Amino acid sequence: MADPFDPSLPASILLGGPVDPSQGTVHQQVAFDDQTGDVYATQVISSGVQLEGEPSPVPFEDRARMGDLAINRISEAGALLGVMYVRKFDHGAGLGVQRTGGELYLWTGYDAAEAPPGSDGYARQICRFPFQDGAVLDLGDPSVTVYDPRPAFDHITASIDTANDQIALRYHQNGDYFITVYRLSTFTPADPGEVLYAERQIPVDPQFQSWVIFGEYVYSRHGAAGDRLYFTIYSLPESVLIREVTNDQFPDLVYREAESIAVMNQASAAPLLAWGIATGNSGNRQINLYAPLPAPPTRIEAEVVPEGVVLTVDVEDPGSVTLWQIIRRPDGAILFSGDGDDLPDPPAQMLDTAP
Repeated sequence: MADPFDPSLPASILLGGPVDPSQGTVHQQVAFDDQTGDVYATQVISSGVQLEGEPSPVPFEDRARMGDLAINRISEAGALLGVMYVRKFDHGAGLGVQRTGGELYLWTGYDAAEAPPGSDGYARQICRFPFQDGAVLDLGDPSVTVYDPRPAFDHITASIDTANDQIALRYHQNGDYFITVYRLSTFTPADPGEVLYAERQIPVDPQFQSWVIFGEYVYSRHGAAGDRLYFTIYSLPESVLIREVTNDQFPDLVYREAESIAVMNQASAAPLLAWGIATGNSGNRQINLYAPLPAPPTRIEAEVVPEGVVLTVDVEDPGSVTLWQIIRRPDGAILFSGDGDDLPDPPAQMLDTAP
């Protein structure tokens, strides 16, 4: 399978523009429900939030070291549709969406190792549970199915590739990181089932942010605010890093930290690699989500009239067209050449008097 994605392609913003999630912290990861277009996004819970069963508001530093997350549900138009909370689960870099029997399930880390002050708590297991708006889940909640395929490891996250029936696990031990890929349909709490790609050590980057698997490749996001942002692409069959791509689009964003990466339209003929940047001021971070969208629809028609042939060209967004050329065959005469902004408001019409 050839690498299907080129992260350097010009991207357009999704969700109608920057999104204000439920918390003021940066988002960590996103995942798409391709059936509805909804996006799910993880965040460490903001400072000062008091949830059910908590005697007082909890500082952000404690949320981060304990692994307390908010999971947002956002419409494709950018509206916040709901939020749920999980306590002592993870830092949020792993998130997957799976539909089974008409129900939507989320995959996250689980059982975060409590970290010292100033550090983040990371999962030691993974889990699956249905999204429940307003719910607060703790360890041992009956709605959560727990998986412990790598009990000796930590910093474990999962990525779900439903198009290729894969679940990939990324995990850590003694300073090294590893990936193993299983068949999703055979992955159970009692037995992880069929191994598609056996355990292999992967490169470590100090500015790693998030990752996603699709087919034979692992795509990762790297870069802190104020530093270089970039992608890496790792080939599972070759067990090697095959590309590093600088992410220099949208350089003028405020804060501009690399965060999420996910595949949308997974089962379609044209899946897309989406990636997120955290923007905005401290305490009010926004989600900016981008993807290289396909070219807009174009209609070209020709009608014979007494004066010659009327050509009608209609495109949804003329400004997105880099170059138009209309050429008469067989003589090769160029009737029109320019970019989309040179056209009159669509639909544009031109008369060829010598067809």
